[in-house]
Amino acid sequence: MRSSFKLFTWRGIAVGIHWSLFVIAALISWSLADTTLPNGAPGYSDGAYWLVGSVTAVAFLASIAAHELGHAIVAQRRGIAVKHIDLWLFGGVASLETQPSNWQAELAVGSAGPAVSLLLGGLGSGTAGVLAAVTGPKILEQGFLWFGYTNLVLAGFNLLPGSPLDGGRVLSALRWRHHGDARRARNEAARAGVMVANGLVAVGIVSVFAGLLDSGLWLAFLGWFLGAAARRELAVDQARHVLAGVRIASVMTPNPVTVTPDITLGLLVSNVLPHLRGSTLPVVVDGRLWGLITPDHLRAIPPAQWWSTPVSRIATPASLVPTARPSEELLIVLDRMGSDTGKVVVTDDNNRVVGVVTSTDIARTVRNTAFRELAQHPDTPLNQR
Repeated sequence: MRSSFKLFTWRGIAVGIHWSLFVIAALISWSLADTTLPNGAPGYSDGAYWLVGSVTAVAFLASIAAHELGHAIVAQRRGIAVKHIDLWLFGGVASLETQPSNWQAELAVGSAGPAVSLLLGGLGSGTAGVLAAVTGPKILEQGFLWFGYTNLVLAGFNLLPGSPLDGGRVLSALRWRHHGDARRARNEAARAGVMVANGLVAVGIVSVFAGLLDSGLWLAFLGWFLGAAARRELAVDQARHVLAGVRIASVMTPNPVTVTPDITLGLLVSNVLPHLRGSTLPVVVDGRLWGLITPDHLRAIPPAQWWSTPVSRIATPASLVPTARPSEELLIVLDRMGSDTGKVVVTDDNNRVVGVVTSTDIARTVRNTAFRELAQHPDTPLNQR
């Protein structure tokens, strides 16, 4: 089952929503209809509370999309391509094709999202103020007030100085301006993100012991999540550093085991898989890429049918198989593949299979290159690598 759904495409950017946000929307609607609106605007019917609560919840989700589109618009204006936008449990992520080339672009991209949230927060709060001044419907006033306040909180939270929050990108830009080293600046922002996350966890734990169970647990969980994301950014940054300039030819496993489309799954399991070192198995015809099969494909066919089912029935067709050339830079290929880096088939100019790149190959290359760097620069502090 898919975990996310495409909503629309805007200026070439696919905007998708994770299923968790449907749950969040339902919870926000329930909280507004059951507690917030009745307490702030008593005397209305249950239907009115649910209607305003639901519309407000949807408007808030739209404001999260606007926040991320703010990042995307500024990035595109700065010449940075945007892969896609994913909206999910903790807000959203605008995935950039490349990093900004200067600190000014970094600052502009990082500030854009919070600026949109601040604008929406001001509009919501201002509208609530106008409705209060003209004695408008109290229930609408409370809906706009909640919308405005929540967007202001969203902007403030995102400006906390640490990656992966927007404030981390702002901090990175300022540090980049200070000492002129982009990679060091992003590393510092990620480490600041770990500190911010640890602080949130600590405040959450203290809040639990102080009797604020719900808010304390939420803060602790949020801190744990942000800490994991910040540490992941540190690991990715280290990997990108050691892989800079590395070519596919030096990473790939050459002359991989291949099969033809007509071989049965029974023969594949009994004669081929026992000798397969990885999980990427190109399917070829006359040496040229026809498709790809992995052990995971076998789950689609009952074992009783393996001896009568050819590989061609379940293999991924060549048009959908991630490929690369031996001369390409690994980092460029990884950026192009996105999350599909565990099954890259390497082909020559005639589409003949000459190798495969697996996640194990990449991990091995990162490890070995990092060790070589340690040997060449043993006195360099680890936090500056």
